[in-house]
Amino acid sequence: MRRLVLVAAVLACVMLWLPAVARAAGDDDIPGTPMTLGQTVTGVVDKSTDPNDVYSIQLYEGQQVHFDATGPWVWYSLYGPGSVSIDGSHSFIDGWDTWSGRGQLLYTPARDGLYFIRVNANGSGQNYSCSVTRTDAPAITTPDTDDIFGLPIGLGSIGGVVDGITDPNDVYAVKLFEGEQFVLDASGPWVWIRIYGPGSVSIDGNHVYIGGCDTWSGRGQFVYTPAKDGVYFIRVNANGNGQVYTLKLSGSAEKPPYPSLLKLRSSAAQVKKGRTVTLSAALATPTGDLIGGQSVSLQSSTDGKNWKTVKSLSSGSGKYAVVVKVTRSTWFRMTFAGDADHGACVSRKLLVKAK
Repeated sequence: MRRLVLVAAVLACVMLWLPAVARAAGDDDIPGTPMTLGQTVTGVVDKSTDPNDVYSIQLYEGQQVHFDATGPWVWYSLYGPGSVSIDGSHSFIDGWDTWSGRGQLLYTPARDGLYFIRVNANGSGQNYSCSVTRTDAPAITTPDTDDIFGLPIGLGSIGGVVDGITDPNDVYAVKLFEGEQFVLDASGPWVWIRIYGPGSVSIDGNHVYIGGCDTWSGRGQFVYTPAKDGVYFIRVNANGNGQVYTLKLSGSAEKPPYPSLLKLRSSAAQVKKGRTVTLSAALATPTGDLIGGQSVSLQSSTDGKNWKTVKSLSSGSGKYAVVVKVTRSTWFRMTFAGDADHGACVSRKLLVKAK
């Protein structure tokens, strides 16, 4: 008996050391059974007793993947990040089936996140296998924003990916000039391109666009001569899923600086004469992203109109802090001179009273 127990223990240890078996039962709903790129999962679904198996997998924006499934006719559906269920109230991104014995899907995610694969039975006792692998297609690494101000661009080409479910819009900003023709060429699957004028604050339905084009034939072009100088905005809107596109700008155009903001705070609104306060500030984009590696100037004024520079402050993070002595009621502000990528800005005027 002791020998049998010893043998059983050894076998248990060996099983723990072996690589994980690719076969998985699969949960019936999101979040499903985790799987990884390059892994093949197998299972059995049955229309009457167990109609669904669900798997989760981490995918990355701009990196094309290949879904490959074999077996009798079952349906496969891909759900995006944030999905909470496979029931009918939730939209899936795309799907494929194995009615011919094999089904495949090429897909380029428009955002990072955890995606979900639903395997749905079309019959009884259906064995299946499914794998997800990275293709050799170059990764799309262009950052994107979903609304105005957008990503600043100038003459030349830029590419991206949009998805009607997970990331329907990419927005760009370009500086155009009165009376100077601008040409936008677009290529890729059918996406809509819309141009918004200076002063636009959003791409939502309450704001009117100037014009645009689409790529329903694989290519589209928009030729425009502005009536005024300014920063214009280009919206790329998805008409499908995982749509990779390219924009080419020619004619007269420049890359505009990205707007910046300086948010200034004081540790106290009032101090005794000769005491100190801590002034803190953050240099950021309108969306709140910090702008690091820049210098700002601290300025003071006794009347809120005439300013003198107190000192220059540097920060790798975009956050600044300085201790100043207050001998009389004084106004403070910080200024940023701007650079090739970011526009200049001035913080609010902040009054620290001395008593």
